[in-house]
Amino acid sequence: MQPNEKGTQKDLVLYRIETSKSDIKAAEILLAARESGVESMVRRYATKKSEN
Repeated sequence: MQPNEKGTQKDLVLYRIETSKSDIKAAEILLAARESGVESMVRRYATKKSEN
């Protein structure tokens, strides 16, 4: 729903719920990527440390 489209309050609530779900899903994906990146960095650091 675009900002200037006419709709009911229920339509607006449903739209906001859907966009919120989408935002949460995107945040979960980013968080998982960040966590796996941190784990990868820790493994690389530990590997380098053990080689020395």
